[in-house]
Amino acid sequence: IADPEEYQVLLKREPGIGDMMEIVQLDDTHEQESLAVLMEHAFMLEDAKRVRIPYSALRSVLQMARRYVSARGMPGAAVDLLDDAVALASERRDVVVLEEHVRAAVSAQSRIDVQHISMAKRDHLLNLKEAMQERIVGQDAALQAIADALKRSGAELGDRNRPIGTFLFLGPTGVGKTQTAKVLAQQYYGGE
Repeated sequence: IADPEEYQVLLKREPGIGDMMEIVQLDDTHEQESLAVLMEHAFMLEDAKRVRIPYSALRSVLQMARRYVSARGMPGAAVDLLDDAVALASERRDVVVLEEHVRAAVSAQSRIDVQHISMAKRDHLLNLKEAMQERIVGQDAALQAIADALKRSGAELGDRNRPIGTFLFLGPTGVGKTQTAKVLAQQYYGGE
């Protein structure tokens, strides 16, 4: 069993070994399959850890794992995230795993502060362009395009299996490409 990168590093350079193997590509599970695996794991955790895991927490785990812990495959990323959320709830001696536990676990895993995103997200996205204009001068069209893309993503109008946005900043030295990227990261994720 190997990731594609591991296969390239370990097996591909030894042609004799690589030729004897057959590649079977395993893709991420679909949402319903991931949810079924997550529910089964949740039932085991409820018995073992003496906590209650409501369906809403499982939905949050699944959505946040897809969105913020996308480097790992599904359902593994969601199962690990649920384990972390349950551990956090147990540490705090809470008997029910809530969305706040899931958000704290995501923040710890991804190093992105998502604990307060849902509460302030709507207002923040509405004022994103103006907030960025305070630190970036003369790039109104670019800032509008960025803000529009992030508003669409915040409204969850796009494909959930795609990135929230892909931005390519082009231009000569000194026009603010790096500054725009830093300000965007600061405004959207809370840190450069």
